[in-house]
Amino acid sequence: AGAGILLAPNGIEVLKRIDPLLLEQVKQRSNPINHMQVVTHKNKVLASSRLQGDQISYAIHRASLIDALATQLPAELLHTNKRFDSFDEQTTDVQVHVEDGSQASGDLLVATDGIHSKVRNQLIGNPTYRYAQQTCWRAIVPFKLPTEYQHTFTEMWGNQAGLRVGFGAIDNERLYFFATYFTQAGGHDD
Repeated sequence: AGAGILLAPNGIEVLKRIDPLLLEQVKQRSNPINHMQVVTHKNKVLASSRLQGDQISYAIHRASLIDALATQLPAELLHTNKRFDSFDEQTTDVQVHVEDGSQASGDLLVATDGIHSKVRNQLIGNPTYRYAQQTCWRAIVPFKLPTEYQHTFTEMWGNQAGLRVGFGAIDNERLYFFATYFTQAGGHDD
């Protein structure tokens, strides 16, 4: 289910409008972020922002967010471990066909099937991908940040082009981090 995600204020507002109880579930499973900063590899602050009120973001493990969202659905509507095949737009709904032969329909189809999206390909054809010359590694690790960093998300810029590291607590015991670096396309990483 991926690593971490930072829910910005606009995302928090959407959750609140869907259901205030859903928002509370998400808040209980996440860590409020009230300070964001960009620093150099020598920890010199390049930019810093203190957040308050409805400007606070929330750091959460993607699996925790998915679980919170899933609790809002009736059990018979949630189907996992299925692969999308195609869809048909009907007059009043969208019919989705799954590789195992099953089908589902609804008012709309939200494509969250990744960079090689079959939904997008059916809508607009196979796009040409442009490699950004940068690889990103993401992880969740068991680590408790010092108190002064508990509600801060930090992005650190390295001393080489493309080298960045970002980190923030997603709860009291785990840290989400990412690292980026300029790399060649099609590389392999042990």
